[in-house]
Amino acid sequence: GGVNTIAVRVNNTGANSRWYSGSGLFRPVSLLTTTSDVHLATWGGVYITTPDVKLISSSLDSENTTLVHATTYISLVVHNDGKSDSKPVQASVKLYRSDDPNTIVATGSSTTDKGIPASGSANLSISIPPKTALAAWGPSQPVLYTAEVSLSLAEAGGVIQTVKEVYGYRSFSFSASTGFAINGEAMKLYGGCVHHDNGPLGSKAIARAEERRVELLKANGYNAIRTSHNPVSRAFVEACNKHGVMLMEEAFDCWAQGKNVDDYNRHFEEWWQRDVTSMVIASSDRPFCLSHCLLVV
Repeated sequence: GGVNTIAVRVNNTGANSRWYSGSGLFRPVSLLTTTSDVHLATWGGVYITTPDVKLISSSLDSENTTLVHATTYISLVVHNDGKSDSKPVQASVKLYRSDDPNTIVATGSSTTDKGIPASGSANLSISIPPKTALAAWGPSQPVLYTAEVSLSLAEAGGVIQTVKEVYGYRSFSFSASTGFAINGEAMKLYGGCVHHDNGPLGSKAIARAEERRVELLKANGYNAIRTSHNPVSRAFVEACNKHGVMLMEEAFDCWAQGKNVDDYNRHFEEWWQRDVTSMVIASSDRPFCLSHCLLVV
């Protein structure tokens, strides 16, 4: 019933190799609350994959967009933070093009067999088969889709939480004779390395500044970006999604051996699994994350 204060102290003392990193919270931080004890996991609660994208004879629609058929797989992690078991939980999903939210292209749902135990969790899987042709995501046609996920509890009288995740459909292949291809089109990767700071603007992840960097690289002929030397901000990923730029994320550049006395190697053994797990979970919203690079040789 009173006023709460959250205090954050940042200590960036010592010599480390990330001299440009700045100090402080330079990416958006949110305090999340839920209206129900039952909710999707805050991190990794919705994970979308499309492993079996098939070209429709490399055909194009009226907008000259490559069309595909694909099954959309949606994995959900639902927590129950309450002190008693919940009733069965239902999850429903509707898919639509991000630029046309009023046209639903597919739907799906799933229900837990029983309630979720107190302080427990449950996994739900929803498989949505292809019911219509879908537009592929690619460098020349970065079409994005949105999965709108809703959780319902009968005892709560309807929907208790809604989450939206953006993703894309694409097929890709590698061949010793023809190289890399995306959506059936052979393509050379013209990549650049980007550090997380914005030059004279500093380290703060300003959404428009992140998008401007992607725009400039794309305008100058780049179609791929490697992040140096850490996963980039969500704003940067969203810009790559929007402008059709393929992304290779690097986790870190110091393992057991560092370059300076206060480098990441001091914390590697304790933190590398958690940091890599976070990076991979976050890849759900990358239409084309080329790879997760853990070591640069």
